[in-house]
Amino acid sequence: GSIGANAYDVMAWMSYLESVDDALDSLHDGLSSMESLSISNTAGASADARTISVDTAGRTLHISRVMAPGITHTPKSLGKEIGKLISVRIWVGERAVSLLPGSYKLWRFHLIFLGGLLEKKQSSGAAGESLGAVGKQFRKECHRLRISSYLLSVDVALDDVENGKDAHNIANNNNKSSQLKSQSTKQSQSQTGKNRTANQLYHKILQTYERSLIRLHKMPKLWLMYAAFVALHDPSRDPTAVRRIYDRALVALPASQHDRVWEEYLSWVTGILPGTSSDVIANAEENGN
Repeated sequence: GSIGANAYDVMAWMSYLESVDDALDSLHDGLSSMESLSISNTAGASADARTISVDTAGRTLHISRVMAPGITHTPKSLGKEIGKLISVRIWVGERAVSLLPGSYKLWRFHLIFLGGLLEKKQSSGAAGESLGAVGKQFRKECHRLRISSYLLSVDVALDDVENGKDAHNIANNNNKSSQLKSQSTKQSQSQTGKNRTANQLYHKILQTYERSLIRLHKMPKLWLMYAAFVALHDPSRDPTAVRRIYDRALVALPASQHDRVWEEYLSWVTGILPGTSSDVIANAEENGN
């Protein structure tokens, strides 16, 4: 289509990626609305009959808890479709930056999308948690770490809905204590699996940042994004990993751009490492900043 004829046009790729993001937003909103209905409605029969329609990408989807004539998706099947579309979005982003590796716009758009996925996976809420709740948690963490939230702003509505669970589709069980014990075990195993998946995604995003810096190592904002990402999401919370990124940025960038790095660097150090902040401040003063 249009991308085939404009494979080296940055704006064509941006438009394509934004159209996929719009479709994800619509599907996510539909799933969230369906889950809200299921949770708030106590009348089982009428809850089953509720239908939500979503218009996206030239299609009209009809979502209900149970399949019936005219129904195109259940919450579970819609969750799977969202998961597939997320995979497509990642593939398209990788294709774009592979063809145009010198485009800061494409790398930033791709990295922010991946960071949004990780933010949702690492959030403690359930799959149906609203993006607003995740966004508030994200901003609170940025404030705590003294990181500029604009560097990693999550503008895309995503949900970790790979399993697409229906919260009300649980069979009655006479032995409630046994059921609760089984659920507790499954939740523990599920949380362990989510943590493992989040860690794998985290390391893949690190590799993506490193690939972006091969061509764009003179872009200060990309270095700042990288440092902020590691400070927020590093599973080990190792400050040395963040410090090394800032130090690499100072080596890679010309002295005329060091002010931008030192501003974020010092803000992070004074907030997280107050005991050693004097060392970094002294280093900045020696460099004339």
